[in-house]
Amino acid sequence: MKIKSPSHIIWEGRKKKGDIMNKVIFLLLVILVLASSATLAVLKVNDGSHRHTIAEVKEVAPTCDEPGTKGYYSCFGCEKIFADKNGKQEIEAPEAIPALGHTEVIDDAIEATCSSTGKTEGKHCSVCGTVTVEQQLIEKLNHAFNNYVLNNDATCLKNGTKTSKCDNCDATDTIEIAESKAEHVFGEYHSNNDATCEADGTKTAKCDRCD
Repeated sequence: MKIKSPSHIIWEGRKKKGDIMNKVIFLLLVILVLASSATLAVLKVNDGSHRHTIAEVKEVAPTCDEPGTKGYYSCFGCEKIFADKNGKQEIEAPEAIPALGHTEVIDDAIEATCSSTGKTEGKHCSVCGTVTVEQQLIEKLNHAFNNYVLNNDATCLKNGTKTSKCDNCDATDTIEIAESKAEHVFGEYHSNNDATCEADGTKTAKCDRCD
């Protein structure tokens, strides 16, 4: 029966402990990779110093204004990155994918009216919705009252009016015509029978146009 030396027993103990730690580390790496949807592969690729433990890093798609990166492979141990899953083609950085740029569509201008504001022409990206040319507010138009028509509504007591319709909308404007009151039209006068010995009598007529 061969008796193991104390030093050999200690070495075997350390080796078993080291194997357990390596397995624990490897399991943690597996969990990490699975959680990040990457593919883990332990490859028998030895660069003279260690064996690479490689995970696939998925491609990041570019957006309208942010570049993406092509997929690559990364070693957990030495942090080197590779273009291939076998760890043969080492690269300095992932290959960039240029940003796509915005796909512009026109936002039509809105004409201002007398009753509502308008907007200038603008543009936005049909993919991400980013506004590339902001629409500017156009204030309401002023009414255009030009041709006034008499309403023939003057009386003995009030001035007449005239009305104009806006050239741009259906709004109307009515204004008073200064000093346009009609003159009274007095018909037949009737005696008031109010004469006295000392004063002449009077007579009164009613205006045919007013009370």
